[in-house]
Amino acid sequence: MFGLLKGIAVLTYVGVKSATNVCKGCVHTATDGARVLSSVCKGDYENAVDIVGKRIEKAVTASAMSLYSAGKVIEKAAGCIEDRSKVFLDRETINDLTMVTGAFVIGGTLSALPDDESGIDSDNYDAPLGLIPNNSHCLPYMSSYGFFVGDDNDLEKLIELGQIDNTEHIDSDDISRSEHEKSIFLKSNGFNSVPEGYEVHHIIPLSEGGADSHENMILVTTEQHDIITKAHSDFYGWHR
Repeated sequence: MFGLLKGIAVLTYVGVKSATNVCKGCVHTATDGARVLSSVCKGDYENAVDIVGKRIEKAVTASAMSLYSAGKVIEKAAGCIEDRSKVFLDRETINDLTMVTGAFVIGGTLSALPDDESGIDSDNYDAPLGLIPNNSHCLPYMSSYGFFVGDDNDLEKLIELGQIDNTEHIDSDDISRSEHEKSIFLKSNGFNSVPEGYEVHHIIPLSEGGADSHENMILVTTEQHDIITKAHSDFYGWHR
């Protein structure tokens, strides 16, 4: 009986969350269409092309995220079949299901991500687990092993990437960290643990809605991490 009620609760959550994302996506796409039309009427064809290009880029990113989430759900289901003691509907799987369901409902993910009018910086997109920087997998100052390898100017760019306007602060007591996502990040870069002298940095702070996801992580030195934290503290007013 408890399992049935939990299943219903999960389905309700996934359905509501997916429907919300679809509605937001429709509004964002309609807004983009109006902006393109306005730019064309003004003869600003460069801006019109730029708006369309950003929408296509977001669609491709969202599609990749949906496929990745679907793969994680399938892998989790297979693991539960082999080992009946494992829990299938954990927080991570529920979020993955939300991502996949949202993509299925709209027949694609052309409008699944927030645009420039959403109130959140357009250099980021809102995944089920929180904000993730666009193109975080190919940052020019991030090595193929996940290390920050830039100079002082690049460090400033990394800092700015985590400074988002219009965020809602989350108290530290309400933040949950995923060792699973941290492990994915480390293993994808060839490590079983955090290398000595380095720390895992969340590019967009968890306290400002950043996702506790491997796509929002980078390895920085302890000194660099202190510099970033100080800058973010000043920007967000954490100690005011």
